[in-house]
Amino acid sequence: TAGSCFLAGLVSTHVLGGTAAPAVAPTTATATSAAALWTSIPPKDSSTWPTPVGSKREEDAAPKATIGTPYTVRDHKNFFRSGEGGRRRLSTGLDMSITSEYSRRSPAATQYPWLYLAEPYRVSSLQVSDPQSESSYRWSLPDRVVGYGESLDMVFTTTGYNEVLLERLEGDSVVDEAVFNVMVKYVRREIRSLSDADRELWLSAMSVMQRVPTVVGKEVFGDDYVSRDQLTRLHMYYGGAMDCDHWHQGAGFVTSHVALTLVWEKGLQAIEPSIAAPYWDFTLESTFFGSSDWHDSKIFSSDWFGEGSPDNELHTVTEGRWSFVPMMMNSEGYTKWHNAYGLMRAPWNLDSTPFVTRSMNIYGLENNLKPSGCEEYHRTLKKNDWMSLAKVLNSAAHGHIHETMGGAWNHPFEAVVADIEDPPLAVFQFAHWIQSSSKILWRAGVVKCSDSCDMSTPTSECNCACDEKAIAGRRSYEVLDEYGLLDSLTFFDSDLNTLDSSKFKDHKGSIREVIQGHTKEESKEIYDSMLDNLCTPGHLGDMFQASSPNDVTFWVIHSTIDRVWHFMRLGDTEYDQTWEATTPCYGHNPTDFQPFSNLFGDDHDNYYTNKELYDAMDPSNDALPYVYDNFEW
Repeated sequence: TAGSCFLAGLVSTHVLGGTAAPAVAPTTATATSAAALWTSIPPKDSSTWPTPVGSKREEDAAPKATIGTPYTVRDHKNFFRSGEGGRRRLSTGLDMSITSEYSRRSPAATQYPWLYLAEPYRVSSLQVSDPQSESSYRWSLPDRVVGYGESLDMVFTTTGYNEVLLERLEGDSVVDEAVFNVMVKYVRREIRSLSDADRELWLSAMSVMQRVPTVVGKEVFGDDYVSRDQLTRLHMYYGGAMDCDHWHQGAGFVTSHVALTLVWEKGLQAIEPSIAAPYWDFTLESTFFGSSDWHDSKIFSSDWFGEGSPDNELHTVTEGRWSFVPMMMNSEGYTKWHNAYGLMRAPWNLDSTPFVTRSMNIYGLENNLKPSGCEEYHRTLKKNDWMSLAKVLNSAAHGHIHETMGGAWNHPFEAVVADIEDPPLAVFQFAHWIQSSSKILWRAGVVKCSDSCDMSTPTSECNCACDEKAIAGRRSYEVLDEYGLLDSLTFFDSDLNTLDSSKFKDHKGSIREVIQGHTKEESKEIYDSMLDNLCTPGHLGDMFQASSPNDVTFWVIHSTIDRVWHFMRLGDTEYDQTWEATTPCYGHNPTDFQPFSNLFGDDHDNYYTNKELYDAMDPSNDALPYVYDNFEW
């Protein structure tokens, strides 16, 4: 019903049809000349238009031609060549500009190659450049005349190239004409730069995706509709698998999440076709807030994203649009991966809360991290090869936001830090590693989690723990070392001294059973404590594990990463685009398939490989249906 109202409102505002339609009554040079032209000059058959060839900024301008010559397609090829950014013009240099409500306030990024750029389902104002007062002007699409005058408001409804014919008229005669190849693409904007109406439209469409199942939504909105639950299931299937993480911790993270965002965007557009996926530039929060107060940003108001760190036992938002957002229950028959309570959460997250959860705390500590900011993005932009860029896009430029939005609790480490008045950095460093290290041990079979629990089962009886059979009598440091954790973890002793790999191993890489400066008994206690705290991940906020698409903030962070990627690929600096096949984990090598098809209007019924996605996601690709508004941080 909500989506039908959206569409009804749009159709009542603009007459749609074909490729584009007038949004308002066309303006004219003079009322009398317009009336005469409208009745006396029939639409020109588009087969006689000068046929555009090419469309990019760097291509040659058109050569001179004789004004008034009747042009056929064959004739056109003799003297019309590619013009600047899609303009096909005669010697007089007819030109036009295209603006919109947004571009008049803030022009779109100029790094893209298209000179004439419009947005679908939004009013585009076409304006003749340097109009001649004694002339009138006619605008046409391939199938019809759409208006007269020095300017015209139009609504394009098809992404990709749209041809617009502009003719200069003196009396009844066409004395000059030009065909413009207008590139129509969605423009993704920062959530705060959207108008109140557009932001509300997007948030309302998100609410529809949260509540309406895919099978119902497809009947109402069409085949591109997809529900939040279906997208979460897809993310869970690849990110929550037992063998390895097929969508994270490798180069496939970028292509998979950019593609997932595009699927989500198409689902939004099925509800309301004018919506472009917004992004959240969380470097603003990083710049203007600290780790303790960045959740005070206005994006966490009740009518935007909801409270960033709810102060209640459920850790769930209780006011506004995203209050008590339900998790799918009894999901065993719907998704391969779920937790023991049947909730569509990661198998290692045995939280029974039936709502989306968030917290700014991390295992009993107020998190000392905040979202990635200028420092992390500066490092990202210095990368000069794809493999290292993909790695930093996955980690420093992206990773903090999941932990700082989700948080973690209900863990034995909380008792460890409870009496530490001023925790040193080592305490925080270990806390940051608990979730990912515990997940490594879960995938190795060392950590076992309950398979099935009734919703009435207390979490003390439905949990994760190290399996003694899997440990098989090995010492704690042997288990930690086998899975690479001694090389990455930082811990601390009873005096809060920092312990890291330099203390755990000698210069040859051999494990020190007795840690430097400690007795054998103290060393055993330290290693045992490390392993014990990694035997369970505790309860994780939804953004901090494989069911993160349940949280609305998930959907505005990966377009932020994609925006950085666009900037890198459009820049003047060359970087090595080689994608190396270096991992046994399927999903991160160039020829591995991703579960997406038909994303770029290409009738690609088979799944794309990572390399195919990489190429199709080139920001200068005509078939990519979107651009970003700017590259300013």
